[in-house]
Amino acid sequence: MHQTPTVAFVSIGQTPRPDITADFLQICGNAFRILELGALDDLPAGEIAGLAPRAGESDLIAKLRDGQVVYLSHDRLIPYMQKRINQAEEAGASWIIVACTGDFAELSSTRPLLLPNNILDHSVGSVLKEGDKLTVIVPTDGQVREATERWSQRGYTVAKVFVEQPFTDYHTLIDSLKNDATVQSTQGLIADCFGFGSSFMNAAAKVYRQPIFVSRLLIPHLLLATRSQHALS
Repeated sequence: MHQTPTVAFVSIGQTPRPDITADFLQICGNAFRILELGALDDLPAGEIAGLAPRAGESDLIAKLRDGQVVYLSHDRLIPYMQKRINQAEEAGASWIIVACTGDFAELSSTRPLLLPNNILDHSVGSVLKEGDKLTVIVPTDGQVREATERWSQRGYTVAKVFVEQPFTDYHTLIDSLKNDATVQSTQGLIADCFGFGSSFMNAAAKVYRQPIFVSRLLIPHLLLATRSQHALS
């Protein structure tokens, strides 16, 4: 009898994240066992506050267990993320997912490490062509320039960038997507934050008819396909 493989989600905030696991379970069912680890799990409030971004540092937005939203320095979060990845390895995870679309190329693992930043890149590249216009959504003002440069370097034209926290309702954002002529003229919509999931996808799909890329929904399908290939080999 085959043992159910474990998928570890390593969040940049605290766990549990029922929004993330609910989307995963909706797609994958009981095909995997889920392990959740958070970079900020069990850290005292003072240490978390000390990770706030300083002038010139790239910022990330994260959710704490009590629902509070905090802003973090990308670079200074790396050691905390690596520690949780190591723990996921020790726990026997077959795959480890970094639950953030930021650039975490510095992280390493002896197990397959899924980086949403890379998965978005390849997914968009498999559907759109060089020069296509994009609408991109990021969660902080500090990520606007970074996202614009990142997608431009990948060969696309970034026509519009919205700043929207993923932890709120999307009514205003959805209205903006619907009524903005620039958005409607683009060839793809990128939710460049792992916090966006099925609720955003369902709402956006009602007002935007071009491809929508949500890494939190792409990854489960990728894992199901990978698991199927392993079963056949």
